[in-house]
Amino acid sequence: MASIEKRGNRYNVRYRDPEGHNRRESFRTLAEARAFKIDTERSILVGEYIDTKARKTTIREFGEEWFQAQVWGDKATKDNRGILTNWVYPHFGAMYVAKVSAFDVKQWIKKMSLTLAPGTVALYHKLFAGMLRDARLAGLLTGSLPTDDSKLPEDRKPRKRALTQAQVAELAGLMPERFRAMVYVGAMAGLRIGETCALTERQLDMTFSKTLIIDQQWHGHGFHEPKTESSDRQVPLSAELADILSDHMRRFPPAGVDRVLFYREGEDTAVTPRALRDIWNELARPYVDVPADQETFHALRHHFGSVLLDKGVPMPVVAEYMGHTNARLIADTYGHAYKGRAELVHEALAAAWAPESTEAVAQ
Repeated sequence: MASIEKRGNRYNVRYRDPEGHNRRESFRTLAEARAFKIDTERSILVGEYIDTKARKTTIREFGEEWFQAQVWGDKATKDNRGILTNWVYPHFGAMYVAKVSAFDVKQWIKKMSLTLAPGTVALYHKLFAGMLRDARLAGLLTGSLPTDDSKLPEDRKPRKRALTQAQVAELAGLMPERFRAMVYVGAMAGLRIGETCALTERQLDMTFSKTLIIDQQWHGHGFHEPKTESSDRQVPLSAELADILSDHMRRFPPAGVDRVLFYREGEDTAVTPRALRDIWNELARPYVDVPADQETFHALRHHFGSVLLDKGVPMPVVAEYMGHTNARLIADTYGHAYKGRAELVHEALAAAWAPESTEAVAQ
């Protein structure tokens, strides 16, 4: 049990922490001392005790230590630094970690929702929740987290309508010959634009396994590691795409020290995503009738995911080959591609419970 004693004009609370160490806290008024005594006794009793020094650690102080301890790629490090600086610290930075409440988080979500898309809000919330989980491991929090039951805004964007094979072929036909194969790489392998620009001869496995090894992307002014850990992957190389790339390399041999596949005439370095977007926007996109939400080079990646799902490839497999961290994102983005999925369920159940099937089970 804790005790209170008066020393001069101060009131001291003496107690033992859960590890048996003698502790003392001093207060100006008796009311403050009594409140601390009651709270300390309760927290020790229910296993929620937090060291007094730890209670005074702010989100910004812990956040900086936590940030330095993370193992992220270059892009993730830069992006997450921006999230902390621009969105987490302005709202929570001066708060003590132990004092952040669910209501504080609710206000933060509301503020973000005024200017950010639902998916972005969810991403920033996930980062902050991960920080608080580690704060609990560090002894700065106990019990449930203020982010555990957060209600995030719903994404009410309409489902994306994927490009058709005919539209992909039409777009490819409008691109300069040396960049035509890039369209098929996006549509038949699902690569992001930075991954496509960074393709080198080394990444093509034309042997028995026939795969594209995605272990780098073009970002800024050079090659960098993939966007996320899950983006470092191997994608099956179809016979059709292998033929397209073989023909491309015969006509435009890999160039430069890195043996890049796609480069401007007279150059030996990879064409940049910005340059490719300019070419796409000038020569291809305006002349093909495609949905308004499928006008970017990234639409080719949506085509890839939609085709796989439409042909019955399981969501986790599609997520793996597209470099996504989870299948839920695939469901949210490409759910439209499950043409007749209800019918597939009906057919599966009908086949399982057909009279001959149930008779076989009974026997």
